[in-house]
Amino acid sequence: MPGKGPQIERIEIVGEIPVLPLRNSVFFPGSILPIDVARERSLAAVERAKGPGKFIAVVAQKDAADEGRTLNSTRWGAPRAC
Repeated sequence: MPGKGPQIERIEIVGEIPVLPLRNSVFFPGSILPIDVARERSLAAVERAKGPGKFIAVVAQKDAADEGRTLNSTRWGAPRAC
């Protein structure tokens, strides 16, 4: 039914998107969540995503003790557009 629920705008993203893994948190689409970003690689990802027309992929980190030196998809939650 038109007019019900949030409107979704389809966009094309060209190039790479920085990835921000969240420890001990779950981020649901459309939600607002304050997060602390401390790891150097995470800070760099946030900096790359600042500004109009920029994006960041937020993923759930399955093992909070993992420092994420390599992005191994078997240790991370599945990315989802928010």
